[in-house]
Amino acid sequence: MLDLLEHVLKFSFYIQTIINQESRDRSVYKLLWKIREIYEFMIAEGELDKIRLMPDVLASLSEQVVECTKFLKKYSYLARLCRAIILQPCYSSELV
Repeated sequence: MLDLLEHVLKFSFYIQTIINQESRDRSVYKLLWKIREIYEFMIAEGELDKIRLMPDVLASLSEQVVECTKFLKKYSYLARLCRAIILQPCYSSELV
């Protein structure tokens, strides 16, 4: 009975991990989409000329885009690494 409970708890943990990751991925995608919207706004015809009149706004927008891009790059790397670690047992020779 304890063995079954252990398996259920492990399964529950893995399912919750997947659900949590999906939620994080969705949030990161929204961030990426928002950065794209900001970039498209900044390069839209005539908008950059207006923004140039407000150097503080341009500097702030640029800084935010750079910081978000750094975060997305790191997140992408760590997400791939975590997936590889999590999936590694699935491909081990013990299960074949």
